[in-house]
Amino acid sequence: MYILHAETFDSADETQLKIIKSAGSYLSLFPMDDHLQNIWGTAISNSELCSRFDEIAHDFYKGGKECELSLALKILDCKFYYHEFVKRLVLLYANLDSSEEVDYGRIKKFLNTLINDDVLSKSQLEVGVINGRHQIAKNKNFPKAENMKKLQEECLSQIKFKNE
Repeated sequence: MYILHAETFDSADETQLKIIKSAGSYLSLFPMDDHLQNIWGTAISNSELCSRFDEIAHDFYKGGKECELSLALKILDCKFYYHEFVKRLVLLYANLDSSEEVDYGRIKKFLNTLINDDVLSKSQLEVGVINGRHQIAKNKNFPKAENMKKLQEECLSQIKFKNE
């Protein structure tokens, strides 16, 4: 509680400030936007960060270059929250019109690029997918459950990690 609600610290001591911010970000991490505190500093709020995640996911869907989008994510510098990007990417593809042709190989390649560029970790990928599934499960009338099944079978289950 002290770290989360620290009111006094030596603002001239950058090391102390960095430690408190880092500890606060670990302790306040929740997967839902409305429960997150602004842990990324004053440069970007959590809602802005989520908005950027949505933009990057849509840019990918519209054919954006994987290397440029990977760099855009890396520049956001929010290594504790990339699972939220994965969740939003999963939900975007799960909510597509089921008659649309989906290039699952491209999604797999993009996620592998993020992993190989050290933007995304295996645990972040797993948490993002789990959170996406949880969001879908909360919606009892989710019309595109078949899309999620295809996404899992044709893409997510085949992701290869550098160390494997």
